[in-house]
Amino acid sequence: RSGLLPLIVYLCGSIMKFIGIYNPFILSMLMRMIAVMLSGVSVIVLYHAIREKISSPRWESLYIWIAFFFWILAYQNARFSAENISGSMIVICSSCYMIWSRKEKMKLWHMMALGAMAGIAFVIRYQMCIALLAILLYVVIIDRRYKESIITSSAAIMVIALCFLPDVWLYGHWTFTPYNYFYEHY
Repeated sequence: RSGLLPLIVYLCGSIMKFIGIYNPFILSMLMRMIAVMLSGVSVIVLYHAIREKISSPRWESLYIWIAFFFWILAYQNARFSAENISGSMIVICSSCYMIWSRKEKMKLWHMMALGAMAGIAFVIRYQMCIALLAILLYVVIIDRRYKESIITSSAAIMVIALCFLPDVWLYGHWTFTPYNYFYEHY
């Protein structure tokens, strides 16, 4: 597995120790708050991405009620897990693409941000490569945004390369964790 999430927990715990307020229960609550906030951001960004496609105020209010007040979503998203964090990143990434691609030409920082989000989603949970591949195929085949897909993919590859540093920290030696993960499990 990737060392990114353990590194985040370790850094938050180290900061708490430095300040003098370390408590494992508070650290756990902080990690859950991060997961809930990321999930909330994904719901809000998705709402802004699909808002113009919602046909009536009734459907809009139904979306808001389900997205924010359906108990199982709040219960599920309060877990600091690779699946939740990566899933929220994929939703944010695809929603931002829907918003930013409405213009004829995307800005460079938009493409870099999309690549960073895609790279982080992949590093946190390697199975997201299937969803990311589907998004990339949509961008290339349906939207025909070749330049944007190359820049975004390059940014994602840079983020993935940078995320090998937490793996070195966690495992104590250089390793290619995506390959090791697939080799061991498939």
